[in-house]
Amino acid sequence: MKLKQLYEYHSCPAHIYGEFEKGLLHEMEQKGWIEKDNHLLSVEERNYFDYYMYNTKYTNGPALRNRYAHGSFADPKKVNIHRNNYNRLLILLVLELLKIEEDLVNHQMVSSAKEQVESAGYGAVALSSIAEIGTYAYAQSKLDGTEYLKVPKKYGIQDGYVYHVSIESEDNFAYYIQPSKDVCAEYLSFLLNASLMRLNIAQTTPAPVSLNIEKLKSVSVPLVPYAEQRIYAKFEHTLAALVAKGETRNRDENLQYNVFSTLRDYLCLELLRPEFTEQRKLEFIKPFLELMRHLDGENGSIPAGILRAVFAPGSLLAENMKKARVIMTDSEEN
Repeated sequence: MKLKQLYEYHSCPAHIYGEFEKGLLHEMEQKGWIEKDNHLLSVEERNYFDYYMYNTKYTNGPALRNRYAHGSFADPKKVNIHRNNYNRLLILLVLELLKIEEDLVNHQMVSSAKEQVESAGYGAVALSSIAEIGTYAYAQSKLDGTEYLKVPKKYGIQDGYVYHVSIESEDNFAYYIQPSKDVCAEYLSFLLNASLMRLNIAQTTPAPVSLNIEKLKSVSVPLVPYAEQRIYAKFEHTLAALVAKGETRNRDENLQYNVFSTLRDYLCLELLRPEFTEQRKLEFIKPFLELMRHLDGENGSIPAGILRAVFAPGSLLAENMKKARVIMTDSEEN
């Protein structure tokens, strides 16, 4: 898409792309293939205005500004000519105002994003700034051998699931998310599959919603240290494999699925809304990370180890999960 826009329009707005694509643009600039320009209008847009307003580059244009500024305009009695010129000038004015508005809106969005990052407990960033997002059907050959996520078109509270490429699924996928090297792919799917994130994306609408690339790019995700991302990713990989089994899960696997899904929702609650858990003195992340690090040093099944820890007498995770359920149930009733 980026190359197509450069080919057709001889320019592209770099700010709309993610870090991966910005990196490609920077590489092309370093090779001398393209160059930066910080004007309000692109070169082609400036040429367009020049053609209609001046004679600096084109000698066969209307040169409306020059004609009226220097008194070389048409006979005042030729109303149709002046009306056409007036309409053309109005169009040019509206186009320039739209460019100014776009520039101001972009500046406001960047400022707002910086404020969100500074105020967020885990440094929330837009998904587009840490991953490349595109249409899945046209990129499968390009994605071969890389790490990425598969995103369904329909996405609701209980519909659709974001899978890592390593998880086999018969679902229909519309988009892909290819994270940058310093972001763990399954950490992103861990967040995107949580109930609270689904609510945020669906804008509190319980029915499935049609995702689009722009909506995905604007999703705000909390970034944690890479070592922690890997722990969440390992947990998500285990849960995703259970989800992919669907109705073929046995009784033990259904128990694991239910417990792990609930635990993920509470972990994401603390990641996405740390003020909620802090005010109510609920803690999920710290005991979860300690548990997963402990299980890494043991032989045996991680799913079984998580279940043992959750159901163990005096389990802090289990106690906080019970408290959170009571608090959220009371909130819904009130």
